Amino acid sequence: MKISWRWLVGAVLLLVGLAAAAVPVISGMQAERVFKEQVALMDASLNAELGPGARAAVSTYDRGLYRTDTQTRIELPAEVLPRSWRRSMELPDGPVVFMLDQQLRHGLGRINFDGYLRPEGVTEALLNRLGGGAESIRLQGAMGVGEQSVTLETDRLSGLIDPLQAITLTLEPLVFVATYRDADAALTTDLDWPGAVIRSEREEAELRAEGIQSAMTGRLVAGSLFDGVWVGDSELTVDSLSARQPGVQPASVSDVKLLGRSGVDEREKLTGEVELTWQDLSLPDVPTTRGELGVRVAGFDPEAMLAFSRLAQTMNEADIESFAGQAAIADLLADGATLSMPVLRVESVAGQGFGGSANLLVQPQFADQLRAGVTGMPLLRSIEMEAEGGIDAALIDVLPAEQQLWARQLEGFGLLRREDDQLRARMNLSGGVLSVNGLTWWDISR
Repeated sequence: MKISWRWLVGAVLLLVGLAAAAVPVISGMQAERVFKEQVALMDASLNAELGPGARAAVSTYDRGLYRTDTQTRIELPAEVLPRSWRRSMELPDGPVVFMLDQQLRHGLGRINFDGYLRPEGVTEALLNRLGGGAESIRLQGAMGVGEQSVTLETDRLSGLIDPLQAITLTLEPLVFVATYRDADAALTTDLDWPGAVIRSEREEAELRAEGIQSAMTGRLVAGSLFDGVWVGDSELTVDSLSARQPGVQPASVSDVKLLGRSGVDEREKLTGEVELTWQDLSLPDVPTTRGELGVRVAGFDPEAMLAFSRLAQTMNEADIESFAGQAAIADLLADGATLSMPVLRVESVAGQGFGGSANLLVQPQFADQLRAGVTGMPLLRSIEMEAEGGIDAALIDVLPAEQQLWARQLEGFGLLRREDDQLRARMNLSGGVLSVNGLTWWDISR
C-alpha cells in the first residue's frame, strides 16, 4: 500500500500538536508533586528542629491549566514567642502561624512561583503593630530540573512593640536570595539588610545595627537539604553596632567581618576555619580597640557530626552526660580532632594590646575512654595543648586600677612573666601534666 507523504506529515503534525497540548497538564502534575515534596521536607525539618508542635502542610492546591493557586500553613509552637514577650507587647496566646499564599506558573521543566507569607493570629497582631500586613513578606522563585531558587523580600516595618515601656522597633527592608543545585548539592545564599533599631523613648536608650550583608556558598556532605552538614565559604559583614543610654558611655563597634571556610580533607574528615576582625570597639572605661581572632578545627566525621547535632537538639546538659550523650561525643572524636587559635590580637588605636595563640589535640584514646565510662580529670591524659600569650606593658598602665591590680597579682603568682615590653605566659598540657612558664602546676597522676 502506498502512503502519501502528506499523510505522514499530517500525522507528525498531529502528534506534535497533541504533545504540545499535553505539556501544561504534565507540567502541572509535576509541579504539584514537586511542590508537595518540598513542603513535606519543610515539615520534617521543622519537626526535627522545634518538635511536634512545628509543622507545614498544604491547605489548598487549586491546579489550573497554566497556573495554580496554593496555600500552605506553617505553624510554630507558641513557645517561639515567650509568654513574657506576649504580655509586654499585649499579644494574644496561640501558636505562631503563617499562611504561604503562592501562585505557581507551569513551564516545560520549570515552575515559577510568587506570593506572600501572610501572618495569622499572633503573628498578624505583631505585624500590624509594626505597620505591616498581608503583603509585607514576599516570597518568589523557581523550581526547575536540578535547580531551585527563592527570594525573600520584606517591607520596612516600624512600630510600638511594648506600650508599657514605650519601646519601638524598626526593621529596614530585607532581601534574601538562595539557590540550590541538585547535581552537586550546592547552595548559595545572599543577604542584604540595611539594619534595625530598637529604641526606648521612656529611657532614651537605643540599640542600632547597620549595614548587614552576608554571602555563602555551601556543599552538602551529609544529610539532606533541611537537615544536613554543609561545607564551603561564608562571609558576614556589619558596618556598625551601637548601644546608648543616658549617663553611660555609649558602646559601639564598626567594620565587623566574619569569614568562614570549611571542607573535607583526604581522610574525608571535616576541616574548618573562622576569622573575625573588627574596628573601633568602644566600651565604657576601656580604650577603643581593634582586633582579629582566628580559629581552626579538623578531624570530625561528617556523619558523626550530623548524628551528634541531631541528638544535641533534643538534649539538655544532663542528657549530654548520659550514656547516649557520651557515645555520640565518642563517635564524633573517634579518630581524634584538633582545635587551634592561630591568632588573637586586640589593640588600642596607639597599637598597645594583647594577643596569643593556642593548639589543642584530642587523641583517639579520648573516645575509647568515654566508651569505657571514664569521666572527669582522667580524660585530660588524652588531650595535648600548647598556648602562649602576652599583654603589652604600656597597655597595663592605661587600664582601670582594678584591671592593673589583676595583672600585677598574676605576675606575682608567676602566671605572667616580664619579657622585653610585655608580660607573657606559656602553658602546656601533656599526659595529664599542666605546666605554666615551665613550672608544673598540677599532675593528675599524683
